[in-house]
Amino acid sequence: MTLTVNGEQYTTAAATIRALLDELDVDDDRVIVLLNDVPVAQKLWLTAELAAADRLELLEFVGGG
Repeated sequence: MTLTVNGEQYTTAAATIRALLDELDVDDDRVIVLLNDVPVAQKLWLTAELAAADRLELLEFVGGG
């Protein structure tokens, strides 16, 4: 299926947010996920299913100083 991830088209077979994050090698401790503009709690990533044309924004925390 094709999703929009951070504004870019992305084709995947991942069925859940968790599977997509694993595929993208995203660090769980440094990301917030918005699915169709709605924040999804980390505890729901295993069960939150993806559908074709979903829009995801992966917001990563970056340390600095």
